[in-house]
Amino acid sequence: MNLAVASLHARFPGLETFIARRCEEDDAFRELCDDLAEAETVLCKLEQSACSQERLVEYRSLVSSLFSEIASEIGTGQVISFRRQVIS
Repeated sequence: MNLAVASLHARFPGLETFIARRCEEDDAFRELCDDLAEAETVLCKLEQSACSQERLVEYRSLVSSLFSEIASEIGTGQVISFRRQVIS
């Protein structure tokens, strides 16, 4: 599991299986996750360096945008919920 998928699992508890399956089956979704992982890695390094505020704002915006796009994809994905009927 890559870092972005792990991050998504933390942000969307209960959807771990859906996210993992979506990454396996959907190349575009997996690329979004990979882009997020790369952007988060760069942002983390920038926050620990003496870079310009402008660069930090740029990467924070990129991470936020990628996360929003992924959240939208997860929200519009076909999630089928099965409820177990209890028969007494």
